[in-house]
Amino acid sequence: MMKRSRRFVVGVFVVAVAGFLVGADEAENKSSAKDIRTDREKLQGTWKVTAKGKTFVIPIGEKRFGTKLIYTLRSNKKIKEIDFRHGGANDHPRVTTTGIYKLEKDTLTVCWVFKGPRPTEFKDNPKAGQYLLTLTRTQPDGAK
Repeated sequence: MMKRSRRFVVGVFVVAVAGFLVGADEAENKSSAKDIRTDREKLQGTWKVTAKGKTFVIPIGEKRFGTKLIYTLRSNKKIKEIDFRHGGANDHPRVTTTGIYKLEKDTLTVCWVFKGPRPTEFKDNPKAGQYLLTLTRTQPDGAK
């Protein structure tokens, strides 16, 4: 009788630990999703960048960066990652550009490459195919 009772207690303990571990894994996944959603929300709005003496206004929505690019975020990485792909049917839909980003208040810095490994630092090096862009928020999403 004592052996059977002990096996039952051990079995219940194993099931409880397994349930705890599954719950912890789900909480970690939810935390990552929350981080992504938070950065995605923070990005939404109107941004501007000046290049070669011209100022460009770039709207960023929930899924679109500008009018043609669809973006994906991975904010749970040590260096936050962003990927772009063309969203139009005639806009090279299979081309994905990989990059990194940092968001500091109303400043968004993006560094990307068209080919090759994802950048590991925020550095402009056009000869190597690595580009750096700094945008300034002009208007949060929903503001008038």
